[in-house]
Amino acid sequence: MISRRTFGNVLSGAALALANTGANAASEFPTRQIRMLIGLTPGGPSDTQLRIVCEQVKTLIGQSIVVENRPGAAHTIAMAALKSATPDGYTLGNVNSTVASLPLVRDNLPFDLLTDYQPVCLGVMQPPNLLVVRSSFPASNLHDFIAYAKANPGKLNYGSDGAGSQTHIAGEELKRLTGIDMVHIPFAGNGSEMVALLKGEIELGQLSLPIVMQYIRSGELKALANPSAERSPLLPELPTAIEQGLGNYVISLWTSIWAPRGVPGDIMAILTEKFIQGYRDPGVKKRLEDLGFTVVAGPPDALLRAARDELERWRETVRLSNIKIKG
Repeated sequence: MISRRTFGNVLSGAALALANTGANAASEFPTRQIRMLIGLTPGGPSDTQLRIVCEQVKTLIGQSIVVENRPGAAHTIAMAALKSATPDGYTLGNVNSTVASLPLVRDNLPFDLLTDYQPVCLGVMQPPNLLVVRSSFPASNLHDFIAYAKANPGKLNYGSDGAGSQTHIAGEELKRLTGIDMVHIPFAGNGSEMVALLKGEIELGQLSLPIVMQYIRSGELKALANPSAERSPLLPELPTAIEQGLGNYVISLWTSIWAPRGVPGDIMAILTEKFIQGYRDPGVKKRLEDLGFTVVAGPPDALLRAARDELERWRETVRLSNIKIKG
């Protein structure tokens, strides 16, 4: 028969062994490659910046980081995969601010960003999604576009990178603030939206600055406005929507790194430290800035605040515009 004292000693020894195992796991982490999930197609701005920073973090942790694109269903495919992943630090997710606002536009969302995941770090502010039209369109600035749209209610189509996406909400916000009536046409991403704009299937595109730059320079497209708080150094001649009289129209998009809920705190600390170092590396920072990104490299608490703020930022617009997506 095992005495209470002996049993207690056994439990204490087991607890100590588990604690040591956890400490050793953290000190050795990582010992194999890390998966990085992203709910977007390859080649877009989010995917590009992610691969740049992951390549740098690889040199800091001594293990490769494999980016896996899981596009579709407004990021829910990638987010579901991240939620169900083993919480050991070897599966992470790149999440942009669209995901933070999804609860506003979709009922029965199969995940909760703030409870099912843990924040690693806030990464970058993305380049602005410029308001652009074809060169033949009879408006060359935001004021003239609004006037034309008011004279042609319901006849113009605007594109977004998906139903319920931030560009969808931003398009509805533009309608609400200006009183214009346009039809929303969702696309799977910037690439297909660009094709539709060039073909004349939509009149107004909301497209990432690096993607449309060559078309603006070639004269195929005209940029009407930059919906950021400030002009972009990549296209300094383009005024903001604020400068053109639309004072409340400021749209920003951030990207971030998250882990599934349950990753041990010491491993989370390692991930946060290394990704912040990766984003702040001078070479990485320069490459990202040349592409129009603004490096933030914020800690987990800053990311949580950004996610909560995003939810509140769009609550009224979504309610007034009655934006809802099925699924």
